[in-house]
Amino acid sequence: MAMGSISYLLILVASLVFLCLYFSHDSVSCRVDNSGIDALNGYYVALSGSYRRVSAPTSEQETHWYDSFSWKVFPDVIALFQAKTRESNLMSDKRMLMVNGVWIMAKGSKVLYSTSIEEVNGDTSSTTPPQSLSIHHPPKYGWHDRDSPSTTEGIPQVVECSGKLDNSPDEIDYFPNPSSGIGTMYAHPVTSVILCVLCYYAYHLWSNRVEVSTVSYSYDSVINKGEYWRIFTASIAHFDVWHIGFNAMGLYSLGSLEPVYGSITYAYLSLALIVITILIVIGIQYIMIYRYAREDMLYSQAVGYSAVLFAWMVAMSVRQSEYCPIFLFPTFCIKTWYIPLPSFILQLFGMNKDSQGLPVNLGTFVLLVFTKIFIPRSSFIGHLAGIIIGYPLAWNALNWLTPLIAISLILLAWIISTKKFVWYFPSFDSPLANIQEFLSAQTVQHVYSHRHLSYALILLSLTIPIYFLGWEQLLTRLISSFLLWSSVQARRIDCYSESHAIKSECSQIVIYTTTFIFFLTLYDFTTLLTTASNIGYLLGSNYSLNLINYFLLFNAFLVFIEAAVVTASVLTMNDMLKCTDFIARMGLERKMVRRELIELRLLRDDSAVPFSGQSNRLDTSQTQARGGADV
Repeated sequence: MAMGSISYLLILVASLVFLCLYFSHDSVSCRVDNSGIDALNGYYVALSGSYRRVSAPTSEQETHWYDSFSWKVFPDVIALFQAKTRESNLMSDKRMLMVNGVWIMAKGSKVLYSTSIEEVNGDTSSTTPPQSLSIHHPPKYGWHDRDSPSTTEGIPQVVECSGKLDNSPDEIDYFPNPSSGIGTMYAHPVTSVILCVLCYYAYHLWSNRVEVSTVSYSYDSVINKGEYWRIFTASIAHFDVWHIGFNAMGLYSLGSLEPVYGSITYAYLSLALIVITILIVIGIQYIMIYRYAREDMLYSQAVGYSAVLFAWMVAMSVRQSEYCPIFLFPTFCIKTWYIPLPSFILQLFGMNKDSQGLPVNLGTFVLLVFTKIFIPRSSFIGHLAGIIIGYPLAWNALNWLTPLIAISLILLAWIISTKKFVWYFPSFDSPLANIQEFLSAQTVQHVYSHRHLSYALILLSLTIPIYFLGWEQLLTRLISSFLLWSSVQARRIDCYSESHAIKSECSQIVIYTTTFIFFLTLYDFTTLLTTASNIGYLLGSNYSLNLINYFLLFNAFLVFIEAAVVTASVLTMNDMLKCTDFIARMGLERKMVRRELIELRLLRDDSAVPFSGQSNRLDTSQTQARGGADV
């Protein structure tokens, strides 16, 4: 049986379920509550024979400027993975471990609570070995304050432990030894993937003798000709050995930032930097071309990953007291200084209110000039663009630019630039009531189903995600709601319009909306999965069980409606003539999908004639006449 769109969809869903449950679930964990010392309350994960706290109560968590008038929101799939994979969290100094037969709770080197195993078993005079449960799990009761052994207030309680301590992963599995090249690549997976992509693409360009102009960036090709794909091809293309060599070494050395930001954050920020640096280059070239008549910049070509590397170099430089930008002169270093700002502004950047200010190091500007002098062909504007965006990157001002928001902004830019506003289309004011006169009953049913489900999803999108996941969802959900409304109007206009150009415009809106809602469905589905597999983590972060259950229930309902909207959109696209090519490429034709569902035994084949046996039954009289027995 040939694999079709439904098979690939089922594989995608199964892969998401496996990845979310496998990578977000902790096999050995415990939760501490009721401690008089808030620093010890929270969720603990076993690592190298000890439990380490990876979640904290709300008072200890990072705060945002809007927390003063915001309710408690849930982390989405990205935030949850960030919190549980960031090295600073897993290397917490709040621990539980057994030392010389006694369980202790410690913060750093100071032991705050302890208990002997005999006390846990209830017999202080017994010296018999404790039960295996007491060895593998910290005890629920029996803890004592080391400073005040007689006190009974604020004594911690260990709840909901899972797994056995001797099954905990080793620290080397999370933080491989960076002294070896393989260990470094394993510790920095995103950096390794980017490095492999750059090297493979460079080999592809060399082996196929691809011309630079085929993939390079230029203002004329991107802005005047609309070849936006060059933003990505130019950023990962390298044609000289020295070019790929220098960039590969720079990327490898900057990979140490990946554990600092977290692999997921590092990945989507690297992708966002590709687009942002090119946009800055476009802005600078626009001024130079049309303000200062530098027409030579209209056709100047550029390739390489250097602009993104310069941005990460800025982030690296401000984290050091002094930065040595030129490796040929290791003693030439520039000190980092700070821009003093009020504490509330520093908190806007996610910094501690006691910070000295915004860190600034000018070493990258020195490297910019040095590179241009010794490599005249290097792109001065491209490298400068990386430095310009590097400071907001270093100050955490880009952390909000998640993949969800980035895609939303790209869609918003597409809508504005192409003026895909349905109220400009002819037949916008036409009513929907009389479509039964010229459309089949099945098509009418698809139109109304798509309309009602889309409006239901608009209502849900503007309530559930924003309430449970916070204001960061507002932009995405507003854009998705606008696209849903536009697709409903576009489908109605398509019913009346006889213009092929208008039908094509309507089809584009429906296709882009369906694709975006499909992406949102996957996002909400993975958030649902990771939340369900991390209930203990959320409880350790002071989320109530009732609130978690409400979130799971409403989010499951949201995912169901989103999936229904995608299905209704696919059905209605089958009825739109201008969507035929897209439907065929994606393997979503109604007959093909039905046949695949039947082959997968997910749908009954009602077209088959049921077997009655009448045509194969022997007549009794004929059988007896032939001397045979009755059948």
